[in-house]
Amino acid sequence: MSTEEAMQMLQKHERARQGRLRAKIMREIRRQEQAEKTKGKALSHISEAIAASKIQSLWKGAIARRKVRKAREAELIFIGMVSTMQALKRKMHKNQFREAR
Repeated sequence: MSTEEAMQMLQKHERARQGRLRAKIMREIRRQEQAEKTKGKALSHISEAIAASKIQSLWKGAIARRKVRKAREAELIFIGMVSTMQALKRKMHKNQFREAR
């Protein structure tokens, strides 16, 4: 193989490598653009009723978890597994944490 043939082969392979790399980059760009388009459409199709019910369900879940946590603490105090002082310290710590936010 002559030097010129070797150079042509190297150029051909390098151009192919660059083409594959360029195609990969363009594919990723198209995929990102498509994801942005579908994201915008998904948000625009949500009705107010669906959004309101989702917010309500989240709030109801948070309130239910709070009630369960309080009931659990009251039960632990009642059966003597946690003293009243420990419960008060926990509440004070939680309040300090909330104020720090």
